[in-house]
Amino acid sequence: MFTVNLIHADWFHLLLNLLRQLLFGILLERKYGSFRIVIVYWLSNVGAILCAMLEDSRKGGIGASGAIYGLLLFFIIERLNAMNTNIDHRRFILIQLIVFVVFPMTIVISLTTILRINVGHAAHFGGGLVGFLFGI
Repeated sequence: MFTVNLIHADWFHLLLNLLRQLLFGILLERKYGSFRIVIVYWLSNVGAILCAMLEDSRKGGIGASGAIYGLLLFFIIERLNAMNTNIDHRRFILIQLIVFVVFPMTIVISLTTILRINVGHAAHFGGGLVGFLFGI
């Protein structure tokens, strides 16, 4: 249950997850510190695994994308909260969301659709839900 995010299908899968983990991890660690982000990451991983098991307990999952979706939703909520408090910087924060969330997610979704890669949507939902709850 705790090591599923260390196993990946192939090098492309690993590279894609590492790039997104670095993107959100570095941005969040600079503000919240490594310890807090590790907690969000691992609890998002547990939430992803539990949701995937609720969907079908016989199917196994691989990869760290559930935990990464937790970081993603945590980042989005953090930026939306910053938008409410920093009225003068709303455009800059909106540009951050477009550059760090919309563009990368468009590329990832396009690649998974074109390459017909199986995606664990339940795990993404579970990890994202945990990240969302930490964010609020």
